[in-house]
Amino acid sequence: MDLSLADQPNRLEPFVCKPLPSVVLSGRFSRALTGGHNAELLITYQAFWAHSFFGILDGAVTTFDVANVSPASDGTFRVEIPDFSRRNESVKDELTASLHLLLRDAKTWNHLATNLTPKVEELKTAFGLKIVSSYPANLEFVSGN
Repeated sequence: MDLSLADQPNRLEPFVCKPLPSVVLSGRFSRALTGGHNAELLITYQAFWAHSFFGILDGAVTTFDVANVSPASDGTFRVEIPDFSRRNESVKDELTASLHLLLRDAKTWNHLATNLTPKVEELKTAFGLKIVSSYPANLEFVSGN
């Protein structure tokens, strides 16, 4: 948003935010990863584009928690997340953003699997899950620790 306030310092403009459509991510991982813990899956959006947008030369990647889901005891999960591919339509560089999947103990937040990555190579990035407009059902994830 670029708004000049020089001519009207008390100017009011509406700022309308519209939610993105959602996409379903359903998957599974080995039950062995939970180690008998009451696990939860945290899905985080990694905004690599934010460095150039905010003029950051070096620093931590900006992240946003997208979803927190309790997987079934067999390691399956299903969650609706925003369709971030709409944001990346004009930019095809996979390092603009990705999704990071972390499996942790629901009570202590101790990490059980720090980086779950898809077995499907086309959906894998160096940092997690590629952002696309749809995902195959029951996508298999493995620990990238």
